[in-house]
Amino acid sequence: MNRLPSLVAALAALASPACSEGGAQVTDDVAITDTDTATADADAPPPDTGEPAMVWTTDPDPVPPPALVTFTVRENGLGDRISTALTASLVFFAGPPGHDVAEDDGVCRLLVRANPFCDPPCGPEERCAPGDVCAPYPYTQTAGVITVDSDGGTVLEADDHTLGYYYASTNRPVAQTGSTVTAHAPGRAFPHFSLTGAMPPPLVIDGGAELHLTRGQPLVLSWTPDAPGTRVRVTLATDHGDHGLFLPYIVACDVPDEAGRVEVPASMASVIADPESWGCGRCPVQTIERYVRTRATFRGYDVGLELVREVDFFYKPSGA
Repeated sequence: MNRLPSLVAALAALASPACSEGGAQVTDDVAITDTDTATADADAPPPDTGEPAMVWTTDPDPVPPPALVTFTVRENGLGDRISTALTASLVFFAGPPGHDVAEDDGVCRLLVRANPFCDPPCGPEERCAPGDVCAPYPYTQTAGVITVDSDGGTVLEADDHTLGYYYASTNRPVAQTGSTVTAHAPGRAFPHFSLTGAMPPPLVIDGGAELHLTRGQPLVLSWTPDAPGTRVRVTLATDHGDHGLFLPYIVACDVPDEAGRVEVPASMASVIADPESWGCGRCPVQTIERYVRTRATFRGYDVGLELVREVDFFYKPSGA
C-alpha cells in the first residue's frame, strides 16, 4: 500500500525525461487545414491577421501537435493539495520517438525505451532513432511570453528565458469548471498564436488515495464519468535513475470519459509492478488525467492547447 504525497512537477512531455513520460505520444494524428501561411519574423512579433478556426479534438488520443501548451490543475490522490501549472514546448516539427510499442490492446500501450546505436554518430541537429538511423531533431523556439487568461483575467504567465521550455505554477486552482481558458503569445521565432477551450471538471477517482499493482493481475481504475466529450488517460511509468534518458517502461491508456473505467492488462501492469523494472533514482509520478485539446494552424505551424484535470499517484513496488 502506498500513500500518495502531493507531487508537483512539469508534465511529462516537458519535464526532464528522467521523471516524465519521455515525450511518448502514441496514437493517430488529426489533419488540420492550414489557414495562415505567412512566414514568421524571427526578430519581431508578426502582425495579427486574424486567427484560424480551432479544432476541438474528440478522436482517441490523437498525437498532439509538435508545439503544445498544457494548462493543468493538479491534485494529489488525497485531494488535499491542489496546484496549477502552465507548461509549453514550441517546436516546428516532431522529433523521433524514444520508445518502441511492445504491446497494444487498443486502449493501453506498453512502451519500451528504444536503445538505438548509430555508427557513425549523428550530427548536431540529429538524434539516433529506433532502427539505428539518424533523424532530424527539432530545436525549441520562443514565441515570447505565454499568457493564460480565464474568464477575462490573467491567471498565469510564463517566459522561456531563451531556453525553449516554458513553465509557471501557482499553489492554487485558478480556473473553475467550465470557465473559458485562453493561451496566447505575441510571437517571435515561433509565430503568434491564441487558443481557447473550456476547463473540464475535476476527476473523482474510485478508491481515492491509493494505487495497487500486483504482478499477474490487471489493474482496474474507475472514476465518476461526469464530463461527456472529454477523455481520460492513464500514464504509469518506471525509472532506472537514468537522468536525461527516456523512461524505460511506460503504460499509456486513453478512453472516453463516459467509459468510467480503464483496465490495464495483466501483462502491462506486471511490468510496472516488477521491482526489476525499477532502479535507483527519482520515481516518476503516476497520473490519471481528464483532458480536452484544442488545436489550430498558425502561419503554417500546428499548435495545441490541452486543458487538464490531473490526479497524481506515487507508486514504487516494494523491493525496488
